[in-house]
Amino acid sequence: SSSTQWLISPAINLNASSAEKLSFTSAAGFDNGAATLQAFISTDYDGTTAGIATATWTELSFTQPTTNDVTTKSGAIDLSDYMSSNNVRVAFKYTGSKTSGGVTTTLQLDNIKITKN
Repeated sequence: SSSTQWLISPAINLNASSAEKLSFTSAAGFDNGAATLQAFISTDYDGTTAGIATATWTELSFTQPTTNDVTTKSGAIDLSDYMSSNNVRVAFKYTGSKTSGGVTTTLQLDNIKITKN
């Protein structure tokens, strides 16, 4: 069976800055080989549960954790395409994938930052 959970930031105003970059760290445990973490960005999410399904989410590429219990830096993810928006939301989507009688991959997410020039 699978389980999906979202962690979505409050609205972020990138109008008054430039060259924004997102970074975070992540670590997986009990890794069963399934990709569990995705990162997305949106400028039209309305902040509601129903809005998750109707918002436009663009997937962001980052360095995934590959070794159990080893914290991995995402790398600097360029957000400059969104610098004219005052409603940027960053979302992390976790998809669990418990196998029959097994355990699902766990995930830790930390040090989430947006930096600018």
